[in-house]
Amino acid sequence: MHAHPAEAYDAGWMVRRLGTATCEDVPVLTPHGLVRLSLDGTTTPYSQKETA
Repeated sequence: MHAHPAEAYDAGWMVRRLGTATCEDVPVLTPHGLVRLSLDGTTTPYSQKETA
């Protein structure tokens, strides 16, 4: 991942530490699919429809 950070960010394997997006804004790839992380440690399934 660290050898190819752009690919890792695009695939949801890493979340940018700097910028305007928060962890709740960036879908993360897990064994259960794409999810959104919340500040309390829970996850919410991510739907592609959310970006439309």
